[in-house]
Amino acid sequence: MRGNEQRYGYAVAVVLVAMSLLNLTVTHGKGAPAHPATTLSVIGLVVSLGLFAALQTKSRLIVPFSAVIAAFFVDLPPVPNTLTTAHLVALLIPVAYALWLTQHQRKAQAGARGPRARQTPAERRAQAESSRQARRRGGSSGRDRATSGPTANRRYTPPKTRRGRR
Repeated sequence: MRGNEQRYGYAVAVVLVAMSLLNLTVTHGKGAPAHPATTLSVIGLVVSLGLFAALQTKSRLIVPFSAVIAAFFVDLPPVPNTLTTAHLVALLIPVAYALWLTQHQRKAQAGARGPRARQTPAERRAQAESSRQARRRGGSSGRDRATSGPTANRRYTPPKTRRGRR
């Protein structure tokens, strides 16, 4: 991970930890279960804390997956209606971070392969014409050696030339 990628990951982890703490503390209100179980909220807290450990790997492959999985576990427990907007934000922020990080990885790999310059149609025609001329100069009978068939080896016997009747 380069630049601010890891720092933004820590910010995403802090948002998820804060959301999981809200899940544990806000248990009353409209839409809340009568007897809230804290098991799912604790699991969400543990997984969101695990995102800090995933960020230490500095892997552009592991961190986005970990962020999305942590967001899933944080948003899993049933909560009051007052937290639905916060849950939506807690789900969208890690997904946006994962997409952003994935795009950075894709661009870095494309840059590692080197830029591929697109040719104009005129450049393609000129290149094709120069390769045709090179083939004409190289062959004795006007045909390229590669187009006349494979070379003889133990497995392949080229067809015999036909001689006209005398």
